[in-house]
Amino acid sequence: MKINIILLAAMLAVSGLTQAQVTKDAFEKAVDFVNCKTIELSLSSNENNQKFQEQCPCGNTSYTDIKQFLISVGKLDATIALSDEVESLKKAYKGSWKKDEVVAFLSDSIFVNKTKFQKISAFAEKRKAPQTPKGALEAA
Repeated sequence: MKINIILLAAMLAVSGLTQAQVTKDAFEKAVDFVNCKTIELSLSSNENNQKFQEQCPCGNTSYTDIKQFLISVGKLDATIALSDEVESLKKAYKGSWKKDEVVAFLSDSIFVNKTKFQKISAFAEKRKAPQTPKGALEAA
Protein backbone atom coordinates (compact mmCIF):
# COMPACT_ATOMS: atom_id res chain seq x y z
CA MET A 1 0.00 0.00 0.00
CA LYS A 2 2.83 2.40 0.86
CA ILE A 3 4.49 1.74 -2.48
CA ASN A 4 1.28 2.68 -4.31
CA ILE A 5 1.09 5.96 -2.39
CA ILE A 6 4.76 6.69 -3.12
CA LEU A 7 4.28 5.92 -6.82
CA LEU A 8 1.17 8.14 -6.93
CA ALA A 9 3.08 10.99 -5.26
CA ALA A 10 5.98 10.55 -7.69
CA MET A 11 3.63 10.61 -10.68
CA LEU A 12 1.96 13.78 -9.40
CA ALA A 13 5.33 15.44 -8.88
CA VAL A 14 6.49 14.53 -12.37
CA SER A 15 3.21 15.60 -13.94
CA GLY A 16 3.89 19.12 -12.67
CA LEU A 17 6.95 19.16 -14.88
CA THR A 18 4.99 18.45 -18.06
CA GLN A 19 4.92 22.12 -18.98
CA ALA A 20 8.73 22.39 -18.94
CA GLN A 21 10.44 22.90 -22.26
CA VAL A 22 12.25 19.94 -23.74
CA THR A 23 15.96 20.27 -24.50
CA LYS A 24 17.34 19.30 -27.89
CA ASP A 25 19.36 16.50 -26.28
CA ALA A 26 16.27 15.07 -24.56
CA PHE A 27 14.30 15.30 -27.82
CA GLU A 28 17.03 13.48 -29.74
CA LYS A 29 17.17 10.74 -27.11
CA ALA A 30 13.39 10.36 -27.38
CA VAL A 31 13.67 10.06 -31.18
CA ASP A 32 16.41 7.44 -30.77
CA PHE A 33 14.09 5.50 -28.43
CA VAL A 34 11.20 5.70 -30.94
CA ASN A 35 13.60 4.62 -33.69
CA CYS A 36 14.79 1.64 -31.67
CA LYS A 37 11.26 0.51 -30.76
CA THR A 38 10.08 0.98 -34.35
CA ILE A 39 12.90 -1.18 -35.69
CA GLU A 40 12.34 -3.72 -32.93
CA LEU A 41 8.69 -4.01 -34.01
CA SER A 42 9.70 -4.09 -37.65
CA LEU A 43 11.99 -7.04 -36.97
CA SER A 44 9.51 -8.86 -34.70
CA SER A 45 8.97 -11.66 -37.21
CA ASN A 46 12.58 -11.64 -38.43
CA GLU A 47 15.24 -14.06 -37.25
CA ASN A 48 17.47 -11.09 -36.41
CA ASN A 49 15.11 -9.61 -33.80
CA GLN A 50 16.76 -11.27 -30.80
CA LYS A 51 20.20 -10.22 -31.98
CA PHE A 52 18.95 -6.65 -32.49
CA GLN A 53 17.55 -6.51 -28.95
CA GLU A 54 20.87 -7.73 -27.55
CA GLN A 55 23.07 -5.37 -29.57
CA CYS A 56 20.77 -2.32 -29.52
CA PRO A 57 18.88 -2.19 -26.21
CA CYS A 58 16.24 0.51 -26.48
CA GLY A 59 16.85 3.36 -24.11
CA ASN A 60 20.60 2.93 -24.45
CA THR A 61 21.22 3.01 -28.19
CA SER A 62 21.61 5.58 -30.93
CA TYR A 63 20.74 5.90 -34.59
CA THR A 64 24.36 5.05 -35.46
CA ASP A 65 24.13 1.78 -33.51
CA ILE A 66 20.81 0.91 -35.16
CA LYS A 67 22.08 1.71 -38.66
CA GLN A 68 25.30 -0.27 -38.17
CA PHE A 69 23.30 -3.29 -37.03
CA LEU A 70 20.88 -3.11 -39.96
CA ILE A 71 23.69 -2.76 -42.49
CA SER A 72 25.57 -5.68 -40.95
CA VAL A 73 22.53 -7.92 -41.33
CA GLY A 74 21.95 -6.95 -44.97
CA LYS A 75 18.82 -7.26 -47.12
CA LEU A 76 16.85 -4.91 -44.86
CA ASP A 77 16.69 -1.89 -47.17
CA ALA A 78 13.08 -1.03 -46.25
CA THR A 79 13.91 -1.22 -42.54
CA ILE A 80 16.95 1.00 -43.05
CA ALA A 81 14.79 3.53 -44.93
CA LEU A 82 12.27 3.46 -42.07
CA SER A 83 15.04 4.07 -39.53
CA ASP A 84 16.42 6.91 -41.65
CA GLU A 85 12.99 8.56 -41.74
CA VAL A 86 12.59 8.27 -37.98
CA GLU A 87 16.07 9.81 -37.59
CA SER A 88 14.96 12.73 -39.75
CA LEU A 89 12.45 13.64 -37.03
CA LYS A 90 15.32 15.24 -35.13
CA LYS A 91 15.13 18.10 -37.66
CA ALA A 92 11.60 18.86 -36.39
CA TYR A 93 12.87 19.98 -32.98
CA LYS A 94 11.41 23.25 -31.77
CA GLY A 95 13.06 24.90 -28.79
CA SER A 96 9.71 26.03 -27.46
CA TRP A 97 8.17 22.54 -27.32
CA LYS A 98 6.76 21.40 -24.02
CA LYS A 99 6.92 17.77 -22.92
CA ASP A 100 3.28 17.02 -23.76
CA GLU A 101 3.74 18.46 -27.26
CA VAL A 102 6.78 16.25 -27.87
CA VAL A 103 4.91 13.20 -26.63
CA ALA A 104 1.98 13.98 -28.94
CA PHE A 105 4.32 14.51 -31.88
CA LEU A 106 6.29 11.31 -31.37
CA SER A 107 3.38 9.08 -30.43
CA ASP A 108 0.62 10.35 -32.71
CA SER A 109 1.46 12.97 -35.32
CA ILE A 110 4.25 11.13 -37.08
CA PHE A 111 2.14 8.03 -37.58
CA VAL A 112 -0.79 9.81 -39.22
CA ASN A 113 0.99 12.32 -41.48
CA LYS A 114 0.99 10.18 -44.62
CA THR A 115 2.51 12.89 -46.79
CA LYS A 116 5.46 14.02 -44.71
CA PHE A 117 6.30 10.69 -43.06
CA GLN A 118 5.40 8.11 -45.71
CA LYS A 119 7.51 5.23 -44.43
CA ILE A 120 6.46 5.72 -40.81
CA SER A 121 2.81 5.98 -41.81
CA ALA A 122 3.05 2.85 -43.99
CA PHE A 123 4.71 1.02 -41.10
CA ALA A 124 1.89 2.06 -38.75
CA GLU A 125 -0.76 0.98 -41.26
CA LYS A 126 0.91 -2.39 -41.72
CA ARG A 127 0.95 -2.88 -37.94
CA LYS A 128 -2.78 -2.08 -37.77
CA ALA A 129 -3.69 -4.64 -40.43
CA PRO A 130 -5.06 -7.88 -39.00
CA GLN A 131 -2.33 -10.48 -39.04
CA THR A 132 -3.05 -13.91 -40.46
CA PRO A 133 -1.73 -16.58 -38.11
CA LYS A 134 1.27 -18.39 -39.55
CA GLY A 135 0.12 -21.57 -41.26
CA ALA A 136 -3.52 -20.45 -41.55
CA LEU A 137 -3.30 -20.04 -45.33
CA GLU A 138 -1.80 -23.48 -45.79
CA ALA A 139 -4.61 -25.04 -43.76
CA ALA A 140 -7.32 -23.37 -45.86
